Amino acid sequence: MICTKTMSSRVGRRSDMSDQGGILALDLSLTTGYAYGAVGATAPLIGRWHINGGIANMGESWVDLQNKLEDFIALSRPSLIVYALPYAKMQTTARLGLGLAAHAESSGVRMEVLVREIPEGTARKGVLGRGGFAERDDHRRVIKGSARRNAKSAAMAWCAGKGWHVRDDNEGDACVIWEFSRRFVLSRRQWNQLV
Repeated sequence: MICTKTMSSRVGRRSDMSDQGGILALDLSLTTGYAYGAVGATAPLIGRWHINGGIANMGESWVDLQNKLEDFIALSRPSLIVYALPYAKMQTTARLGLGLAAHAESSGVRMEVLVREIPEGTARKGVLGRGGFAERDDHRRVIKGSARRNAKSAAMAWCAGKGWHVRDDNEGDACVIWEFSRRFVLSRRQWNQLV
């Protein structure tokens, strides 16, 4: 069953973090990891949402993410939402990911929360020290699947080193995005400097 939301008549975005509502970082996928906390926090609230629908029913997936996200926003009132959308090789996976990103953006607008996208590698490099994690064979060819697997493992190891309990790589990636965003906001740099 799909729940629907009524659109607010007031649409806009908060342009700054002046009310210090916190950062909500998202690792968008069918298991969306999230990390939420104030800029000055030492650790975020970590969790994940299992998104209904799947690739077979993308519309349901997009609506389910939007409902979960807007419920979280209403409860927690973040000032900033940051998500990373990984490169997807398969057309259906890319379509699903872009749809999830579109719904994260539209939820931010409807709920008056600033939303920013960052490249996944940028967040990893800023927090983990490097953005690429591919292994190469004896002939210097990239070993298929090694970059994703190693990046996910590095994120989880980094979280464990901080004492943050993450149940899977979705939560680990969300924590890396949150930490990068927290540091970025504290640096007082502008988001357009990322691109």
